[in-house]
Amino acid sequence: MTTAPSATSPEAVFDPDFSRPVDVLNLPPNGRVLVVEASPEERTALADRLEVLEVASLRAEVRLRPLAGGPIVRVEGHLEADLRQSCVVTLAPLAITVKEPFALTFGPGEAEVEPGGKEIELDIEADDPPEPIIGGRIDLGAVIAEHLALGIDPFPRAPDARFQPPPDVAEPAETHEVRGATPFAALGALKKK
Repeated sequence: MTTAPSATSPEAVFDPDFSRPVDVLNLPPNGRVLVVEASPEERTALADRLEVLEVASLRAEVRLRPLAGGPIVRVEGHLEADLRQSCVVTLAPLAITVKEPFALTFGPGEAEVEPGGKEIELDIEADDPPEPIIGGRIDLGAVIAEHLALGIDPFPRAPDARFQPPPDVAEPAETHEVRGATPFAALGALKKK
């Protein structure tokens, strides 16, 4: 019988579609460089999740390095993905390339902070707080998938796409000319009384 992972176990929080857990507790002082590529199954799962027609390729080069003064890890990288999305005007498939740099800092997760620790005050002008390291690992797949999602154009449009409204639908400006009224015409009439 298999038990479900607990809410604080890495398996419970790592990305099920594209997971690349990396042990960061034993990084060399000068860091480590990794190349991450998505398998065909992972690309299909990501396409479904991101609501695109296809993720044809996804590759990232990532550098992990420990920062002095604590168990903090800096993650810097660059991803490149080839996608197919639907044009928002014509619905024709479009070939899109996403190139996205990213940089994050990871630190001890909330559950890994010593009990009785100090209360943290956040400065909204300061850098974002570190992402949590869970069980001594971080999920590079989740980081890459998140930044891929941020790099996707939510409204892709073919260069030659032109919106043509149906002939029986009036444009908003034409509607006002026909009625001769605006949303504030009633207020104007009250002011004249």
